[in-house]
Amino acid sequence: MLIVTNRPAIANSWYDDFIRFIGHQTSFKFVSESASLADRAPMTRAQWPKYLVEHEDEDPRIVEFLSLQDLKGSQYFGGGYKKLKHIADYTWDLLVIDEAHEGVDTTKTDIAFDQIKRTHTLHLSGTPFKALASGRFAESEIFNWTYEDEQTAREEWSDGTQDNPYAPLPKLNLLTYQLSRMITDRLAEGVAIEEDAANVDYAFDLNEFFATKVNIRFSERHEYCG
Repeated sequence: MLIVTNRPAIANSWYDDFIRFIGHQTSFKFVSESASLADRAPMTRAQWPKYLVEHEDEDPRIVEFLSLQDLKGSQYFGGGYKKLKHIADYTWDLLVIDEAHEGVDTTKTDIAFDQIKRTHTLHLSGTPFKALASGRFAESEIFNWTYEDEQTAREEWSDGTQDNPYAPLPKLNLLTYQLSRMITDRLAEGVAIEEDAANVDYAFDLNEFFATKVNIRFSERHEYCG
């Protein structure tokens, strides 16, 4: 399994989950040279081939974490450095593209990923809206798991073989709000810029909309919302 991300600092999260869920009960080894794991104990790329030979009878498997920047720097994936040959040589069971909404929609990235031989590809994202809207994935290829799904599982868990892992979750109230006509009308009108008299679209900023003062009351600048 190969994990590639444009955000290398999340190597810590992947390593923690690996140790917690599978590291203690499988033959998988976590391999990474990410700087964010400098004070941890993953296996290095140099250690893995030796371990593979010495433990061949144990059917050792690899979970390798790699930054997208590192991958694209390799001459085997469109870069100029002679490194990561094993990434190109292996046929991976699964390529995981984590934080798939960040920095992956480029020609260089496409070229790099095209050089990775693999059976399956999994795109992971907490904000997949652009990818979903693009129509790139068929309905059968999309799996969503939201706060609403967690709350439903918390209330309706039916697997009698194990305890409900969602039971400890607190109750979650989901609220919606509707923008007043004062806001929607202004969005439709746009706003005039005096310097050049040009008309530009009025940009609605959710952070500004909910901005507060020191006394934790809403700021006056959006009191017109009513």
